[in-house]
Amino acid sequence: MIKILLMKRTMPRYSKRRCHSSNNQDQLCELIRPKPCAVCPAGATGAAGAIGPTGATGATGATGPVAVNAGTIIPYGSGLPIGLEAFGFSTLVGLLGFGSSIGGVPVSGSTIDLTTVPGLREFAFSVPRAGTLDSLSAYFSVVSGIVLGERTVQASIYRSTAPNDIFTRLNGTLVNLSPTLIGPIVPGTVLTGFRTGINIAVTPETCLLLVFDMISDTPTGQSTLIGYGRAGLNII
Repeated sequence: MIKILLMKRTMPRYSKRRCHSSNNQDQLCELIRPKPCAVCPAGATGAAGAIGPTGATGATGATGPVAVNAGTIIPYGSGLPIGLEAFGFSTLVGLLGFGSSIGGVPVSGSTIDLTTVPGLREFAFSVPRAGTLDSLSAYFSVVSGIVLGERTVQASIYRSTAPNDIFTRLNGTLVNLSPTLIGPIVPGTVLTGFRTGINIAVTPETCLLLVFDMISDTPTGQSTLIGYGRAGLNII
Protein backbone atom coordinates (compact mmCIF):
# COMPACT_ATOMS: atom_id res chain seq x y z
CA MET A 1 0.00 0.00 0.00
CA ILE A 2 2.84 2.32 0.89
CA LYS A 3 4.65 1.40 -2.34
CA ILE A 4 1.69 2.27 -4.53
CA LEU A 5 1.39 5.72 -2.99
CA LEU A 6 5.07 6.41 -3.58
CA MET A 7 4.74 5.48 -7.25
CA LYS A 8 1.88 7.91 -7.73
CA ARG A 9 3.92 10.71 -6.19
CA THR A 10 6.96 10.03 -8.35
CA MET A 11 5.01 9.92 -11.69
CA PRO A 12 5.36 13.18 -13.75
CA ARG A 13 2.34 15.38 -14.06
CA TYR A 14 1.57 16.78 -17.52
CA SER A 15 -0.22 20.04 -18.03
CA LYS A 16 -1.68 21.62 -21.18
CA ARG A 17 -0.90 25.04 -19.77
CA ARG A 18 2.80 24.77 -18.92
CA CYS A 19 5.72 22.56 -19.76
CA HIS A 20 8.26 21.12 -17.23
CA SER A 21 11.96 21.01 -17.76
CA SER A 22 12.37 17.30 -18.23
CA ASN A 23 12.87 16.03 -21.80
CA ASN A 24 9.87 13.74 -21.68
CA GLN A 25 7.63 16.54 -20.53
CA ASP A 26 8.96 18.87 -23.26
CA GLN A 27 8.09 16.30 -25.88
CA LEU A 28 4.59 15.98 -24.48
CA CYS A 29 4.14 19.75 -24.60
CA GLU A 30 5.02 19.75 -28.28
CA LEU A 31 2.27 17.24 -28.88
CA ILE A 32 -0.33 19.07 -26.86
CA ARG A 33 0.46 22.64 -27.99
CA PRO A 34 0.67 22.96 -31.85
CA LYS A 35 3.16 25.32 -33.41
CA PRO A 36 1.74 28.55 -34.94
CA CYS A 37 1.79 28.59 -38.78
CA ALA A 38 3.61 31.34 -40.73
CA VAL A 39 0.77 31.80 -43.30
CA CYS A 40 -2.39 29.96 -42.49
CA PRO A 41 -4.59 28.70 -45.40
CA ALA A 42 -7.83 30.56 -46.11
CA GLY A 43 -10.91 29.05 -44.62
CA ALA A 44 -13.92 27.98 -46.63
CA THR A 45 -16.17 30.79 -47.95
CA GLY A 46 -19.16 31.30 -45.76
CA ALA A 47 -22.74 31.31 -46.95
CA ALA A 48 -24.07 34.57 -48.53
CA GLY A 49 -25.86 36.82 -46.13
CA ALA A 50 -29.43 37.94 -46.50
CA ILE A 51 -30.16 40.82 -48.94
CA GLY A 52 -30.27 44.10 -47.12
CA PRO A 53 -33.13 46.59 -47.34
CA THR A 54 -33.39 48.96 -50.35
CA GLY A 55 -31.62 52.23 -49.79
CA ALA A 56 -33.32 55.59 -49.80
CA THR A 57 -34.11 57.20 -53.18
CA GLY A 58 -31.41 59.62 -54.26
CA ALA A 59 -31.97 63.27 -55.04
CA THR A 60 -33.40 64.21 -58.47
CA GLY A 61 -30.68 65.13 -60.95
CA ALA A 62 -30.41 68.43 -62.75
CA THR A 63 -32.69 68.98 -65.76
CA GLY A 64 -30.93 68.22 -69.04
CA PRO A 65 -30.69 70.59 -71.99
CA VAL A 66 -33.71 71.11 -74.22
CA ALA A 67 -33.62 68.82 -77.25
CA VAL A 68 -33.16 70.53 -80.58
CA ASN A 69 -35.13 69.07 -83.49
CA ALA A 70 -32.67 69.40 -86.33
CA GLY A 71 -35.16 67.83 -88.74
CA THR A 72 -34.80 65.42 -91.63
CA ILE A 73 -32.83 66.26 -94.77
CA ILE A 74 -34.20 65.11 -98.13
CA PRO A 75 -31.32 64.92 -100.65
CA TYR A 76 -31.85 65.49 -104.36
CA GLY A 77 -29.54 64.85 -107.31
CA SER A 78 -30.09 65.09 -111.05
CA GLY A 79 -27.88 62.16 -111.99
CA LEU A 80 -27.52 63.16 -115.66
CA PRO A 81 -27.60 66.83 -116.74
CA ILE A 82 -31.02 68.48 -117.05
CA GLY A 83 -32.17 71.05 -119.60
CA LEU A 84 -33.87 74.35 -118.71
CA GLU A 85 -35.44 76.68 -121.26
CA ALA A 86 -36.78 80.21 -121.10
CA PHE A 87 -38.50 81.92 -124.03
CA GLY A 88 -39.92 85.25 -123.11
CA PHE A 89 -41.61 84.82 -119.76
CA SER A 90 -42.45 81.15 -120.41
CA THR A 91 -40.25 78.32 -119.19
CA LEU A 92 -39.63 74.61 -119.49
CA VAL A 93 -38.46 73.31 -116.16
CA GLY A 94 -36.46 70.39 -114.82
CA LEU A 95 -37.64 67.94 -112.18
CA LEU A 96 -35.12 66.41 -109.76
CA GLY A 97 -35.46 63.09 -108.03
CA PHE A 98 -33.00 61.03 -106.05
CA GLY A 99 -30.29 60.46 -108.61
CA SER A 100 -32.50 61.00 -111.65
CA SER A 101 -34.07 63.95 -113.45
CA ILE A 102 -36.00 65.10 -116.50
CA GLY A 103 -35.99 68.43 -118.31
CA GLY A 104 -38.23 70.27 -120.74
CA VAL A 105 -41.35 69.95 -118.56
CA PRO A 106 -44.07 72.54 -119.28
CA VAL A 107 -45.49 74.78 -116.55
CA SER A 108 -48.90 76.42 -116.63
CA GLY A 109 -48.64 79.47 -114.41
CA SER A 110 -47.52 77.96 -111.09
CA THR A 111 -48.89 74.50 -111.79
CA ILE A 112 -47.27 71.32 -113.10
CA ASP A 113 -49.43 68.43 -114.30
CA LEU A 114 -47.37 65.24 -114.17
CA THR A 115 -49.82 63.48 -116.50
CA THR A 116 -48.81 65.69 -119.45
CA VAL A 117 -45.45 64.01 -120.05
CA PRO A 118 -44.77 60.26 -119.67
CA GLY A 119 -42.36 59.34 -116.90
CA LEU A 120 -42.93 62.38 -114.67
CA ARG A 121 -44.73 60.66 -111.83
CA GLU A 122 -41.61 59.07 -110.34
CA PHE A 123 -40.01 62.32 -109.13
CA ALA A 124 -42.35 63.29 -106.28
CA PHE A 125 -42.35 61.72 -102.84
CA SER A 126 -45.06 61.37 -100.19
CA VAL A 127 -44.61 62.88 -96.72
CA PRO A 128 -45.00 60.14 -94.05
CA ARG A 129 -45.71 62.43 -91.08
CA ALA A 130 -46.74 65.96 -90.25
CA GLY A 131 -43.87 68.42 -90.39
CA THR A 132 -42.69 71.87 -91.36
CA LEU A 133 -40.58 72.82 -94.37
CA ASP A 134 -37.65 74.64 -92.80
CA SER A 135 -34.95 75.33 -95.38
CA LEU A 136 -33.88 74.60 -98.95
CA SER A 137 -30.44 74.76 -100.53
CA ALA A 138 -29.75 74.32 -104.26
CA TYR A 139 -26.78 73.97 -106.60
CA PHE A 140 -26.46 74.03 -110.39
CA SER A 141 -23.28 73.32 -112.35
CA VAL A 142 -23.43 74.62 -115.95
CA VAL A 143 -22.37 72.27 -118.75
CA SER A 144 -23.44 74.33 -121.76
CA GLY A 145 -26.08 76.72 -122.98
CA ILE A 146 -27.07 79.88 -124.80
CA VAL A 147 -28.32 82.81 -122.77
CA LEU A 148 -29.93 85.92 -124.19
CA GLY A 149 -30.27 88.84 -121.83
CA GLU A 150 -30.15 88.18 -118.12
CA ARG A 151 -31.25 84.81 -116.75
CA THR A 152 -31.66 83.53 -113.19
CA VAL A 153 -31.85 79.88 -112.25
CA GLN A 154 -34.33 79.08 -109.49
CA ALA A 155 -35.21 76.08 -107.33
CA SER A 156 -38.50 75.59 -105.49
CA ILE A 157 -40.85 73.02 -103.99
CA TYR A 158 -44.19 72.16 -105.58
CA ARG A 159 -46.91 70.53 -103.52
CA SER A 160 -49.92 68.28 -104.10
CA THR A 161 -52.24 67.99 -101.09
CA ALA A 162 -55.01 65.92 -102.74
CA PRO A 163 -52.73 63.99 -103.27
CA ASN A 164 -52.73 63.59 -107.05
CA ASP A 165 -50.50 64.44 -110.01
CA ILE A 166 -51.28 68.19 -110.04
CA PHE A 167 -48.60 70.21 -108.22
CA THR A 168 -48.60 73.90 -107.28
CA ARG A 169 -45.52 75.90 -106.39
CA LEU A 170 -44.96 76.96 -102.79
CA ASN A 171 -43.71 80.50 -103.33
CA GLY A 172 -42.24 80.61 -99.85
CA THR A 173 -39.68 77.97 -100.88
CA LEU A 174 -38.30 79.85 -103.90
CA VAL A 175 -34.50 80.05 -104.03
CA ASN A 176 -32.72 82.30 -106.53
CA LEU A 177 -29.33 80.90 -107.45
CA SER A 178 -26.41 83.21 -107.98
CA PRO A 179 -24.64 84.49 -109.91
CA THR A 180 -27.14 85.63 -112.52
CA LEU A 181 -26.22 84.49 -116.03
CA ILE A 182 -25.47 87.18 -118.60
CA GLY A 183 -24.12 86.73 -122.11
CA PRO A 184 -21.86 83.84 -123.17
CA ILE A 185 -22.03 80.74 -120.98
CA VAL A 186 -18.83 79.52 -119.36
CA PRO A 187 -18.91 75.72 -118.82
CA GLY A 188 -18.22 74.82 -115.21
CA THR A 189 -19.95 77.91 -113.80
CA VAL A 190 -21.47 77.03 -110.44
CA LEU A 191 -24.71 78.60 -109.19
CA THR A 192 -25.81 78.25 -105.58
CA GLY A 193 -28.61 79.46 -103.35
CA PHE A 194 -30.07 78.91 -99.89
CA ARG A 195 -33.28 79.78 -98.11
CA THR A 196 -34.10 79.27 -94.44
CA GLY A 197 -37.06 80.07 -92.20
CA ILE A 198 -39.56 78.76 -94.76
CA ASN A 199 -42.00 77.64 -92.05
CA ILE A 200 -44.60 75.94 -94.25
CA ALA A 201 -46.54 73.08 -92.64
CA VAL A 202 -47.09 69.81 -94.49
CA THR A 203 -49.47 67.02 -93.57
CA PRO A 204 -49.11 63.23 -93.96
CA GLU A 205 -49.55 61.99 -97.55
CA THR A 206 -48.78 65.41 -99.02
CA CYS A 207 -46.62 64.95 -102.13
CA LEU A 208 -43.61 67.19 -102.70
CA LEU A 209 -41.71 67.85 -105.93
CA LEU A 210 -38.40 69.70 -106.43
CA VAL A 211 -38.25 71.87 -109.56
CA PHE A 212 -35.45 73.86 -111.25
CA ASP A 213 -36.36 76.61 -113.71
CA MET A 214 -34.84 79.63 -115.41
CA ILE A 215 -36.48 83.05 -115.53
CA SER A 216 -35.78 85.98 -117.82
CA ASP A 217 -35.78 89.74 -117.47
CA THR A 218 -36.85 90.20 -121.10
CA PRO A 219 -39.99 89.06 -122.95
CA THR A 220 -38.07 88.18 -126.13
CA GLY A 221 -35.44 85.63 -127.10
CA GLN A 222 -34.95 82.03 -126.12
CA SER A 223 -32.30 80.77 -123.70
CA THR A 224 -31.25 77.19 -123.06
CA LEU A 225 -29.18 75.91 -120.17
CA ILE A 226 -27.88 72.41 -119.49
CA GLY A 227 -26.26 71.36 -116.24
CA TYR A 228 -26.19 69.20 -113.15
CA GLY A 229 -28.56 70.01 -110.31
CA ARG A 230 -28.63 69.04 -106.67
CA ALA A 231 -30.50 70.23 -103.60
CA GLY A 232 -31.35 69.52 -99.98
CA LEU A 233 -34.68 70.09 -98.24
CA ASN A 234 -34.95 70.14 -94.45
CA ILE A 235 -38.25 69.12 -92.80
CA ILE A 236 -38.72 69.44 -89.04
